[in-house]
Amino acid sequence: MLTNALRDLAVEAARRGGTVLKSYYGAQGRIAMKADGAGPVTDADLASQTTIVETLPPSGLAVLAEEDDVVPRDALRRWIVDPLEGTSNFIRHLPWFCVGIALATENDIELSVVYAPLTDELFVAERGKGTTLNGRPLRVSDVALE
Repeated sequence: MLTNALRDLAVEAARRGGTVLKSYYGAQGRIAMKADGAGPVTDADLASQTTIVETLPPSGLAVLAEEDDVVPRDALRRWIVDPLEGTSNFIRHLPWFCVGIALATENDIELSVVYAPLTDELFVAERGKGTTLNGRPLRVSDVALE
């Protein structure tokens, strides 16, 4: 079961990671290609990830982070962290990027937090509770499209 403390911890970690990204945004920085050819990685990715991973330990759960070599796939419950979703946009100084953090139990996602630091938009989705944007519930439109 998801506790408010875990949700609040994920939100705090996402906001802290986003603050790091804002501090790097628009500046020249080192860009490297990932060893497996999976795309670019920047100093901002790494710094955001470090901040997020340092924020999550109070939960005592394993962390699967995009820029790490450590893959705790066998952990029953784990955090899944993307410290900079939209690295290609970030590199080009385009404002469409975010931090993504999820909490998974076995193969089910219980919680997802997405934070867009430049627009200060915080999306939180909890299994069975719906999704919010900056604390306000989101819903699917009932407008029919033809």
